[in-house]
Amino acid sequence: MKITHNSLPIGDVYVKMDTCVPFAYKKINGVDKVNNRLLRTAICFILITSLLLCEATMGFATTGTVTNNGGASVTDEVENTTESYEDWDVKGVEYKSHVFEGGNSYTYTGSEIKPKPVSLTVAMTYEKDGVSEVVDKTITDFSDVSISYENNVAIGTGNVKATVEGESISIPFTIVFGGIKTVKASPRTHTSIKVSWTKVAGASGYVIYRSTKSGSGFKAIKTITSGSTTSYSNTKLTLGKTYYYKVRPYRTVDGSRVYGAYSKVDGQKVQPATPVISSVKRSSYNSLTVRWKKVSGVSGYRVYRSTSANGKYKRIATVKGSSKVSYKDKKKTCGKTYYYKVKAYKTSKGKRHYGYSSSAKSGRTTPAAISFTSKTMSWYSSVELKWKKSAGATGYDIYRSTSSKSGFTRIKTITSGKTTKFTDKGLDGASKYYYKIIPFKTIGGTKVYGSYSKTYTKILVSKKMETLVKKYEGKPYRWGGNTPKGWDCSGFVQWAIKYLYGKKIPRSGGAQARGGKYVNKNKMSTWKPGDVLVYKSGGSVTHVGLYIGGGKMMHALNSRYDTVIQDVSYYEKWDRGNHLAGVRRYN
Repeated sequence: MKITHNSLPIGDVYVKMDTCVPFAYKKINGVDKVNNRLLRTAICFILITSLLLCEATMGFATTGTVTNNGGASVTDEVENTTESYEDWDVKGVEYKSHVFEGGNSYTYTGSEIKPKPVSLTVAMTYEKDGVSEVVDKTITDFSDVSISYENNVAIGTGNVKATVEGESISIPFTIVFGGIKTVKASPRTHTSIKVSWTKVAGASGYVIYRSTKSGSGFKAIKTITSGSTTSYSNTKLTLGKTYYYKVRPYRTVDGSRVYGAYSKVDGQKVQPATPVISSVKRSSYNSLTVRWKKVSGVSGYRVYRSTSANGKYKRIATVKGSSKVSYKDKKKTCGKTYYYKVKAYKTSKGKRHYGYSSSAKSGRTTPAAISFTSKTMSWYSSVELKWKKSAGATGYDIYRSTSSKSGFTRIKTITSGKTTKFTDKGLDGASKYYYKIIPFKTIGGTKVYGSYSKTYTKILVSKKMETLVKKYEGKPYRWGGNTPKGWDCSGFVQWAIKYLYGKKIPRSGGAQARGGKYVNKNKMSTWKPGDVLVYKSGGSVTHVGLYIGGGKMMHALNSRYDTVIQDVSYYEKWDRGNHLAGVRRYN
């Protein structure tokens, strides 16, 4: 603390009376105007000793100065004091130092930056009765301090304005242009490298530097004039050679460029780009097909396989040419998961240059989805489900619902892959039911599932229709007949309509084709069991059959096959001379 007393008589020397009571002085033995050099030196020694003793006694000190009007001064350390300055006048407040919560340097963001002061030290000048004193004061509680900001957006020096005891204090801080956090050089083609970096807020552009050495020789190769552009492709490079890059942002301020810091250096060898595997899909119950995106200009690819994502990968194939971008991996274990990687290579002067391996992508072989056969039948209160065996399956889960889109519940698990039929009994004959089946293979006690089958819909079948199908399938074909002992196609239809509905319809196929009600032949979803299907060849009716639901028809085919049940679509393929010409309804 500086102590200045401008009212002491010239030549008077004041000393401290008590080393523990600051600012208490009196004349020595009443002597005025001490002129003796030796005595003046002794008095100075006493004063200095007293001040040092005070520091040792109190353990805390600030710098103080005692000055007489003659200009001679004694400067030493005097103890701080708890003396109150409430009744003193504040004559000045001078900034000395500060601490901000986030440091003193801030990165430019384009928005206002508002540092938060943690402490502020000022030199307070007090005056009373002609005596002025300067005291250092450290503020840590800013509740009574008014804070404002200026120049706190642009790059340069900003200020925090703090009002202390009515005096405005300017606390400086700096706003600097940010540097690039990360830069990455990666292979683009066999003759180019892509350099990418993180965007810097407020940047007007970037300068890219390149060298063939990691620590020296960098030269600017490109200036990007857009702050939003964060990549650059360096072309016409030498295959197999390594290049190093760093990037520096800049901002244009008043027509001049202000540069940020250089990024770290990243190097990359010129090599083929890294392939991207687009899919690994099941080809069959024991094979997978790996597909990847084409890498331009390469000579071929290598395919690698592992049984775990982070396991050891073994090369399983070399695919020549840049355009062939798939590989089928055969004879794999059904239900097992496999992982694949692909890398590209370029042959130059007899040497292969390889790129990086792609990220791993997995696929799993699963049992084949089943399809229901034409022998699947709907009855009044039951359904006979029959399907083709699923390759690789060791069993099947069967699901049922009364809604085609939701609510499926597993009703049966079949634990043999060779079993391909199941009868669901005790159903409500007036309700529709929907079924789907999913095959599985058990590996280590865990089921590995394939895909669900398409949904089979149990149609509404009367008891008479059930009896007709079960009892009269296989009855003999006899030209001109119309009884179960033997009938032709129109004879069977006439008899069946009479049996089902008690209605007598015409005997000939041509007459049957003209009777009844019209049904759209192109919308099978509107057909009902008992509808008559009419077939023609040329312009004449050549055959008729009875629709029994589920896409099936029952008809007296010929003397070789007698009365059979077939899919409607199959019959047209089987007998290409006939085509479906109409559907008639007699009920």
